[in-house]
Amino acid sequence: MAVEDPVSDAALFVDGFLRGALQQEISRVDKCLTDGDMIIADVDAIVKDVQSGFNLLALIGDIGRLMTDIPTSIRNCQDLPDTIKSTFQNWTNKIKDPVTIALIVYKALSQYKQELISDANEFLNDFKTGQYELSGEKLGDIPHTLFDKCSVSEQVTSMVKELLNDE
Repeated sequence: MAVEDPVSDAALFVDGFLRGALQQEISRVDKCLTDGDMIIADVDAIVKDVQSGFNLLALIGDIGRLMTDIPTSIRNCQDLPDTIKSTFQNWTNKIKDPVTIALIVYKALSQYKQELISDANEFLNDFKTGQYELSGEKLGDIPHTLFDKCSVSEQVTSMVKELLNDE
């Protein structure tokens, strides 16, 4: 993020990330974002992940941290949808469940690998050129793909867990 005003850049990034992840237009967070330093640290970790090569599991872990920190950072934003916190909490819970995230990753890599790689590369390219809002939107496309397009029913997850417990 720019040295001149990293917190404003973080707000732009969060605007884009929310739009990409939720696939809807949202109010801007520039005036109400707090804890911008936490967001900057999360994004820096994601940048390092992508620069070191496409590793979806590492990326999911760092995006999970970002999704945990964003609701805290935007808690003073009155005009944002209430569903942000619950959606991100739901997605974070899926990340924490090893069977669920394994099924999601399998489906994502078998059906959307090129799209995920492209989103990760575009995120990094836009970030490097200071296009933070666009960069955030590209990164936001990744959890949208993982948790909306690759969602796994609770029934399938339960069945796999039962099979694993039988062995």
